[in-house]
Amino acid sequence: ELNVDLNLTRGMSEVLKANLNSGQSYDASYYRNILNSVISIDTNFLAAWINIQHSIIDKKYKKQYGRTRYTVYRVKNELGFANELLDTAGRTNSDYYKIYDHKNIEFSEPYYDVYGNDTSNKYLMTSVCVPLLNDKREFIGLAGMDLALARLTPFVRNLKPFEGSRAFIISNKGFVVAHPNGSFVGGSLKNCIGEGIDSTSFLTKVQ
Repeated sequence: ELNVDLNLTRGMSEVLKANLNSGQSYDASYYRNILNSVISIDTNFLAAWINIQHSIIDKKYKKQYGRTRYTVYRVKNELGFANELLDTAGRTNSDYYKIYDHKNIEFSEPYYDVYGNDTSNKYLMTSVCVPLLNDKREFIGLAGMDLALARLTPFVRNLKPFEGSRAFIISNKGFVVAHPNGSFVGGSLKNCIGEGIDSTSFLTKVQ
């Protein structure tokens, strides 16, 4: 399923990149419509967003930091929209600038977050991030989606590699993403693999 989500994000990024490279409209409603169409495909899409280097939008702005972020997000089956100007004081330690430097597609480590004014619900999610590059392979922005990971638990409950076995999903850093026993989700690998197994060695082999 995550491969399908990645391909959808890539498709969205190609549309956005073509728009930016052609110098067409930067009207917020244009991006909002694209993001609306993407997030409406699946209720497991918690948000769809695009970050654009502010120097692309404002030709008088010459700094390499500073970005405009458009986000369509889902809260209680309704869609909200945010238009934000960020990082004008300088670069931060966020994944945005890490991807700015290495220019590779990235799935973030799983994390919990809230959306809009609904602080009562925290969602376990990952973000798929696709850099936007111009014809000179210069970084001009980042497109992506925030994906709910709760949908993976029913999948692993039904997955039996062999008799008496159980399947679970962990992140590259040992975060339990999905497990037949939901109480393990969000915890560390060492809590769910049983006694007598070295979790560090196990994770090294997985990596």
